[in-house]
Amino acid sequence: KIYLGISQALSSLSIKKKSSAKYWVNYRLPDGKRIRRPWSNVKSDATKLAKIKQGQLANGNFDDYDKKYFRDLLDCNHDLSLEDTGALYFDLTQRQKKKRTTINDQGTFRRIVEYFQEQNKTQIGKITPKDCQRFINYLSYEGYAPCTIKNYRAVFSKVFNYLRKMKEIRLDNPMASIELPRGSYSRDRLPSELEIKAIIGVLSKQKINLSNASPTLVIVKFILFTGARIGEALHATWNDFDLEKGLWFIKPQKDRSSVEGSEWSPKNDKCRTVKLLPQALALLAD
Repeated sequence: KIYLGISQALSSLSIKKKSSAKYWVNYRLPDGKRIRRPWSNVKSDATKLAKIKQGQLANGNFDDYDKKYFRDLLDCNHDLSLEDTGALYFDLTQRQKKKRTTINDQGTFRRIVEYFQEQNKTQIGKITPKDCQRFINYLSYEGYAPCTIKNYRAVFSKVFNYLRKMKEIRLDNPMASIELPRGSYSRDRLPSELEIKAIIGVLSKQKINLSNASPTLVIVKFILFTGARIGEALHATWNDFDLEKGLWFIKPQKDRSSVEGSEWSPKNDKCRTVKLLPQALALLAD
């Protein structure tokens, strides 16, 4: 069984009358090849057979008449396991992405593989849009945030789309038309004042018990007062701040390495300027 662009085939499946008695069926194969073949002499029979054919296409079943038009597709890696699919993708893209991005995507894809293995869907050619929608629904039922669910879909799609571009597979991405759950796709919650005080309180007690002074408390306070990412705070230098204007310029640090050993840069390599609150300025002044 091969699932390849069945939606296109279903949308274009129709019956047309040729001459006075013969009826033909028209549909497209997953590779875009248009098929037009004799179907029946009786319109009612032609309609009934067309519905049967529609169901076969939806399940990825192709008869000998279809297969002779896209025989080359049958030789592609549609029996490739999800694990091998991921391994191939990350092997080909490891030099094109930051190490941290690769690590995060590998973790996400590994959890995707585990889910489909539990559903006995171990080969990429057997995963349908219906399976993907159920996976998204499962994440929603488990309480995953909309942003996290969207990221799962994005990682799954990246793997399929890249390998398709490299002509390793000819499968359409079954995640492409999946409906995401409703909800906010941006951070919609900030820590409350009570939570901030609790965090600072715990860190303050830990500092007292340390024999050497620790910058942890100051770093956490700075992150709380600026909303900065951990990497942004850890890689900041004094040259990045204009204390008179109360500004922090976040930009790539060519002379400072990230935890992965590469040159550190902000997310998406985008520079930005942060207006510092009085509390953050007070920390820097100390």
